[in-house]
Amino acid sequence: MLDVLNYAQNYAGPEPYPSTIAGIGPQMIALQDEWAKYVGTKHCLVTNSGTAALHMTVAATGVGPGDEVITSAFTFLASASCVLHHNGIPVFVDIDSRTFTMDPKKIEEKIAKKHNLAVIEDACQAHGAKYKGRKVGTLGDMAAFSLNSTKNLQAADAGLFNTDRDDYRDLAARVRMFGEDVKPGESRKYDATVMGWQYRPHELTCALARSQLRRLDERNSLRTKNCEYLSENLSKIDGVQPPFVPPYAQPVY
Repeated sequence: MLDVLNYAQNYAGPEPYPSTIAGIGPQMIALQDEWAKYVGTKHCLVTNSGTAALHMTVAATGVGPGDEVITSAFTFLASASCVLHHNGIPVFVDIDSRTFTMDPKKIEEKIAKKHNLAVIEDACQAHGAKYKGRKVGTLGDMAAFSLNSTKNLQAADAGLFNTDRDDYRDLAARVRMFGEDVKPGESRKYDATVMGWQYRPHELTCALARSQLRRLDERNSLRTKNCEYLSENLSKIDGVQPPFVPPYAQPVY
């Protein structure tokens, strides 16, 4: 933990430390850099919750009144409430009965015409999971992760927003900072250009998350081993059906 807290002394990341910006500190910038590298995306923004990160993805797409957003019918309420924040309309799609994720065959039923749609990953409980060899968080236009105490990467409570697109990153950063366009190293002007919320994390939370990230792969590996053992043995009991894992997926349970 001391190594993490001393990170600022040796930091050589892409952005300078912004000593004049309220709420944007060295631990936050370091965590963003490290998580982006871990997942494999160009950008990461740390937030104060996974719900905040998910809301930032919706806001960055420009969803407005009456816009329809397709989401799972079996999910946490934030999947819908983040859409309602912008007076959009959640359109629920039923799940696949084996994977419990949104059934892709039923998505087309909810679309009258083919559109160039943005794809958002709700990866709040899938840190380090893979789909066909690619880490979750790199599959869509944007992704959201949670760091609350029930997740496999936890830091009391925080969130992570990932994207490769500069425009999505900039829009999401404004939402995180009261709608202000704040650049690293510049003084805060308190000039909001869009609707924004207070979604900034605490520095101590970011330091804890960085410390946990160093152990993530090891803990995921141990958890996977334990869960595979449970699945193998529970499946021998009549009436017990363990979680189904498709051959192309690598979950982290």
